[in-house]
Formats: sequence, C-alpha cells, structure tokens
Amino acid sequence: MATPSPSDWSITPSFSPYLSLAAAQQGLLVRAEYIVEVEAMDSFGASDTRDIRLVIAANASNIPVIRSATCVGGAMPTQGGTVCNFTGTGLGAVGGAVQAWLTRTDAGGQAHRVDFSGCAIVEDSTEIECISPEGYGTDFDVHVFAQNQEAFLAQQLQLRYAPPAVDTVSTSA
Repeated sequence: MATPSPSDWSITPSFSPYLSLAAAQQGLLVRAEYIVEVEAMDSFGASDTRDIRLVIAANASNIPVIRSATCVGGAMPTQGGTVCNFTGTGLGAVGGAVQAWLTRTDAGGQAHRVDFSGCAIVEDSTEIECISPEGYGTDFDVHVFAQNQEAFLAQQLQLRYAPPAVDTVSTSA
C-alpha cells in the first residue's frame, strides 16, 4: 500500500467560525470547519474518494459570543455619534475592557476598518454600548473584543451607514 504524499490531500476551509445551533445545544463553539477530501484504498487496491467534514470546536461557556448588533435609529449616520448596542453572553463585567470595530472590503479589494469609541459593558456579561464612528458605506462586518479575545458571532452581523442627506442647495449669483 502506497503512502500518500502531501500533494495527495487538501484541506479547504468552507466558512468562518460561527456558533451553530447543533453545537450551541451541546455548549460548543465552532472555531473552524473544513471539507477534507479523503481517498481510501482497500486491500485489493480499489480506491474511492469522499469528502468529509472536519469541525474544530471549543467549549462555549467561557468564550464571548455576540448575538445582535443594533444602533439607535437603525443605520448609523455618516457623522457618527450614534449609540450602538451589542448583546450576547460571556462579555465580561461592567467596567471590563472591551473594543468594537467594523470591517469591509470594497469592490476594488481595499480593506476598511472603522473603530467605535467609548465602548463599555453596561450589563454584566450581556450588553456592550459604543459610539459609532464617522463613515459611509454598507455591509460592514461587526467585530468585538472582550475578555481578552475576539468574540464569536452567533450569526453574521452587519451594520451600515445611512446615505448622506443634503439639507439645502444654494447657488451664488
């Protein structure tokens, strides 16, 4: 039986870490999930290739998890300054260190990051409040850092900025 070389196998990540319902019911947080193509050979030399799912999980009881992200008024105004709340579990005690930011990649492949200010845990372990930064755009991914680690998301969470408003237009004669 031949020993496979490293080029005979591959691991391809299928998506980012998330808290799956099945894993949550078992108290596990999925840190990574991969589809692995495996080729097996029997003693007669016949072989077959199958995809298997490899899930790497952790105990979710001590990991911060964000379940929702909302801002007063819905979308954030371009000038910033709006209160945004992040709710979840395991976020730490009131007064604990916490950070939040948004990321997005534009059509040209340029990565953007905007940081919230004044972030504070306002309810023990369950709620964080921050002030939105100035900015513009849609489809920003939410990130939160609490308990000395990046929090995992129970689902994909995105925030957006409201379109800018023009109040008046004047011309000089």
